[in-house]
Amino acid sequence: MKTTLILVLTLTAAVSPQSPSRLLYGDHTFWINEVPMLGLWHYDEGPTPAGKERAPQFDFDGFGNWSGYDATWLIRDSKLYLMKMTAKRDRKRIKNEQIFPEKEFPLHADWFTGRIHIAVGGYNHATSKSESVIVFELEKGNIVKTNFHAQYEIPSQWNGISSVEDDSE
Repeated sequence: MKTTLILVLTLTAAVSPQSPSRLLYGDHTFWINEVPMLGLWHYDEGPTPAGKERAPQFDFDGFGNWSGYDATWLIRDSKLYLMKMTAKRDRKRIKNEQIFPEKEFPLHADWFTGRIHIAVGGYNHATSKSESVIVFELEKGNIVKTNFHAQYEIPSQWNGISSVEDDSE
């Protein structure tokens, strides 16, 4: 009698979050988990929604940077600006006006409506909350509201565009 062994493997696909972008605010540099470019660029298959552009094709830069670019943002005069963007195309480094022809940097991020969180204090591992967080609410790249929270759980990966209930106020 012949015995057959069947082995079933279950694989789980995991998507790495986009590596944080830099945000300049005041005299400090912070890291943000939001991805403001998702307000402008469309990555999915199918037709591009109104008000969005098809995302440029950049060279793959690793699982921590699925978008293929690095961005530096600035908050100044109650506005969000894209200060600098770098990427690789055909293994050559490109930046700013090569990515956005006919636009001058810094770019007012008028495509972005949502929230941006910056942790200005420490992190409490026991509660998974940041101590001292500033939350900027933006409409079309303009800050319409700023909140300060003494204890706040910042979303670990969030597109910034989705409506998220804020229960820590």
